[in-house]
Amino acid sequence: MIQKLKQKLRFLKPEPPSGELVPVGYHAWIFVLVIFLMAFLVMSFIQFVKVDLVGNDAYFHTRYAGVLAERGPQDTFRWNQASVLKNRYVDKEFLFHVLLIPFLGDEMRTGPKALTVLLAAALFALLAWVVARHGIPWPWLWPALALASGGYFLFRLNLTRPHILSILLTLWAAYLIVRRHYWGIFVISVLYPLTYTAAHMLPMLAAVYLFSVFLKGEKIPWKILWLVLAGTVIGFLLHPNRGNILYLWWVQNVWGLLNGLSMGGDIGAELGPRLSRDMLQEHWLLAVSGMAVLAGFILSRIRVHVSTLFFFLISCGFAVLYMSFMRFVNYWVVFSVLFLACAARDLVSGDAADSAFFISWLKTHSRWRAVIVGLAMSALVFQAVYGVLESRLYVAANKAPKLKQEAEFIAKKVPPGDTVFTCEWDSFPYLFHYAPGPNYLVGMDPTFMQVEDPELYDQWIRICINKAGELDPYSFIEDKLDAKWALVEKRPDDMEFIGVLEKDSRFRKVYEGSDGVLFHLGPKPAR
Repeated sequence: MIQKLKQKLRFLKPEPPSGELVPVGYHAWIFVLVIFLMAFLVMSFIQFVKVDLVGNDAYFHTRYAGVLAERGPQDTFRWNQASVLKNRYVDKEFLFHVLLIPFLGDEMRTGPKALTVLLAAALFALLAWVVARHGIPWPWLWPALALASGGYFLFRLNLTRPHILSILLTLWAAYLIVRRHYWGIFVISVLYPLTYTAAHMLPMLAAVYLFSVFLKGEKIPWKILWLVLAGTVIGFLLHPNRGNILYLWWVQNVWGLLNGLSMGGDIGAELGPRLSRDMLQEHWLLAVSGMAVLAGFILSRIRVHVSTLFFFLISCGFAVLYMSFMRFVNYWVVFSVLFLACAARDLVSGDAADSAFFISWLKTHSRWRAVIVGLAMSALVFQAVYGVLESRLYVAANKAPKLKQEAEFIAKKVPPGDTVFTCEWDSFPYLFHYAPGPNYLVGMDPTFMQVEDPELYDQWIRICINKAGELDPYSFIEDKLDAKWALVEKRPDDMEFIGVLEKDSRFRKVYEGSDGVLFHLGPKPAR
């Protein structure tokens, strides 16, 4: 029976394309371990410059991991009363929250920070493994190039958020696709929808690989695409919120991108565009390396491997996304480094050495070679040190946690289940973390409120910016939202609204902290 099963599953046997992968020994594992340990030390140096969590979303993820541990998966989310998540909740980062649980501890701080460091170090180690497995020359160079890819790249690796796990799985999936390891491709495709909201990521990777094979004129391995699609569907079916997951995927990845940029409120800096000038300034070393590689291809007649073409197309795709949405910087850097590594392998391979003028010239001019290598290494070391110090400054200057005093007061004075009105959607992670008893309006993404009730969302925006008193704050907050409390942050855009509420006798100021003011709504005036 076992033999028959093996016969039926023979189609899942790995079939790597010739010339793509090389066998590795124990020295490769030592190399990967060294990269992991070095990355762990560097990421710890950045992460633990402050004792608090880095980034506002970290406060949501740690608290929800605690809710998951205590109550299990949730189908509703009462903490967001004006959001689509209230009755159609989806834990978009389910496996990340499961992974967080053993790291929470009593303080929900040091453990999650340690997990973030471990995941970031694992990403560098996985990059090192992929480089070693592809027989890339100078394998130590490419993790170093990733480390020298800018402070913003390293800063985002230190956010306690599921994107790091997503990048790890995306990189691992790309490696397995190139390796044509069918079992691995299928398993990763099942896990990914349980880990991150962008379940379309792996099918797109598979499609890009098939297109790369087509461009090379080779036989297209359609099996990869079918396995990825099948794994993705099974991942959806295994998700604890499978009844809502397709709808929320559409809201966040289609509706949100089409409508979110035109909203009247703030959608977050990471969803803003990245100017080409800023990209060149931040990632100049990657840009110079890319131009050098392209020059080498122009001057040479070489055989480009499928993996090189594959990583190049992925890098181009993420470059477009990065220029549109800054949050894609980590994906772009990782796959750009992989493209440059594979391109370097192609350029210095045996069939390229005789036809590449520049490489031949370097081989015969040792003095110039030493100068060029020295300058390149100096630039690499300088940019790596500069990027690490810059990201450390980003982490130290990160304002989180905000509203801690206000949230701790709310936790003591506001009855559990009461709704607290807020003007800023990104206040929610702090309030949820420190005061999970009451309910709030919306969090994590303002489009969740806009898609649920566009009219209510528009009125919410107009109320908070107080457009000449178009709407009565008391009637809106008490009648439409059934809220008895109003927390207004001390942001420049909200200061006028705070003044309006202070002058309104129906609102009683009960607490003022360093970041916000809490009001309690008095009884409804008699008619």
